[in-house]
Amino acid sequence: MKEIQGLVISSTPFNDFDKMVNVLTNSGQYAFLAKGVMKLTSKNHPSVEEFTYGNFLLTSSKKGLLLRQGYVIDAFYNVRLNSSNLKYLNFLKEVNTKLTLSIDKTLEFTYLYHTLKLLNDNFSGMTICLIYLAKILILNGLGLEVDHCVRSGTQSDLVALSLEDGGLVSRAYFKSEKDLALGERKLKIIRYIFKVDVDRFSNIAFNDEECLAIMRLLNDFIAANLDLKLASIKYL
Repeated sequence: MKEIQGLVISSTPFNDFDKMVNVLTNSGQYAFLAKGVMKLTSKNHPSVEEFTYGNFLLTSSKKGLLLRQGYVIDAFYNVRLNSSNLKYLNFLKEVNTKLTLSIDKTLEFTYLYHTLKLLNDNFSGMTICLIYLAKILILNGLGLEVDHCVRSGTQSDLVALSLEDGGLVSRAYFKSEKDLALGERKLKIIRYIFKVDVDRFSNIAFNDEECLAIMRLLNDFIAANLDLKLASIKYL
């Protein structure tokens, strides 16, 4: 018998009434088969819904882990009851599907749990999703350099962003044909989202238009480095 506690990050129908479930914990990720959870009479059904935080008792079989019993700890009901939050959940699901294969699961769990808690508390969905994306990029080794000019190493007079070089650029090394002069506020937002600690995610909320513009830039950065794009951003 094995007991784990974590977030359901995927719950996929398997056979007629079963689901294959992936749970992210602060010590790693677990996959198990949840038999019969798609039946109306199943007591385990609520615990295996995506983005549910739960406790799971698992048993081993020749084919892998099986769910014996699941308990809901936090279903983040406020997130689910507000239909406008569905776009944020779809975004988080896509990020977790495409960008979290080989990253630190402890930090991934911490970031995702805090993101869902803040969404549940009605904090700005666009702001928290933008911060979450920045943190996942860092875990992938793709965090933008926001403290120094990526070309000179200087810390002062940072005026633009280079997606090609992966960070901010000083005025003296700015190249108009390849760098993005975003303005002081957007550069401050970019620096903030890559630097902010997890316990301060909710300190500042940015407006949705600013967040979306920066998400699109980061999506271009992802495409250039990983040869993939996040389709859900266009629905935010």
